[in-house]
Amino acid sequence: MIWLGIDTTTSWFSAAILRNNDLMVEHITFLRRSMLKRGDDMLRNLFRDAVLEFSDISGVAVGTGPGSYTGLRVGMGMAQGLKLALDIPLVGVKTSMALASEMEGHGRILVAQDAGRRTGHVVLSLYDGREFPPKEIRVPTIVQPREVASWFKTGDVITGSAAERLIEILGDRIRSECILSRPERAIPRASMLVRIGRVFHETGIFADGTTPTGVYLTEPPKPSPE
Repeated sequence: MIWLGIDTTTSWFSAAILRNNDLMVEHITFLRRSMLKRGDDMLRNLFRDAVLEFSDISGVAVGTGPGSYTGLRVGMGMAQGLKLALDIPLVGVKTSMALASEMEGHGRILVAQDAGRRTGHVVLSLYDGREFPPKEIRVPTIVQPREVASWFKTGDVITGSAAERLIEILGDRIRSECILSRPERAIPRASMLVRIGRVFHETGIFADGTTPTGVYLTEPPKPSPE
């Protein structure tokens, strides 16, 4: 069984191919605003390095966010196209869950992702990492800075692109009360995402034919003027 994983929900393009449970190849590249232009080429390069054809894969897992609108559409468009062309299973996996999986073994994992630096909002997700895939405790939620403290407990692992900013919001003393992941673990890895996708498929969590739904990083609406 050969599975492809794709995550384009952030500024990073990440794609990986697994044969059974062994990683064949993984590409992680910072594309930022060129995701739409370069995404297809990056995927072709992945298959070239794996010495495979698209027709060799038997399933695909795609990151469903939280992420940017354009980034989500790129990855999900690729995955949906492969599903339709090859008649293979397609499974959606939250990017926040894949990030939490990097900290497997910890009881509470708080994933913080940027939702808009102009307003200071973050998207928070909470997972229990004592099993694989990690169990979702609280779904991704756009949180105002003043609401962040209600999510945090002493001993939490904090990861994600907004982890450092989250600690700044909570206060420097929080550094001694939490475990902060290394910065490289805030980059989505398709190799982790596709492993979760295979588990979901094999356990029947997602039925074949279900179209994944994206979770978007969007700022909350501005209050209407009175």
